[in-house]
Amino acid sequence: MSTYGERLRLVRKHLGWTQAEAAKYFGIKQNMISRYERQEHQVPDEIKIELHKLGIDLIWLLTGEGEMLRAMHPEREIEALKKEVVALETSIDQMQAESATLAAMLKSIKGLLFQ
Repeated sequence: MSTYGERLRLVRKHLGWTQAEAAKYFGIKQNMISRYERQEHQVPDEIKIELHKLGIDLIWLLTGEGEMLRAMHPEREIEALKKEVVALETSIDQMQAESATLAAMLKSIKGLLFQ
């Protein structure tokens, strides 16, 4: 059976993250990820909750029993995807508005420079 630290490393690798990428996602320093994986520090509950949101089964993470990935309910998955789509759509709208503003500013600057 694997240790808690080994399971944390497996989760990180499953997510395709380096320690630096995991640290950036959780908003912590990279050395903390290393300490968690070496079991030198307790993983904060906030990170466990975030891992759960990413589909990691916390019973498996804490005990090694069961499977790494928790069973998802299709209805919940669909609702989560709907929220993600709306959030992405909002982000795209914001980027388009910012792009239009930048284009207008560039046009003004160009007009001033090439008079």
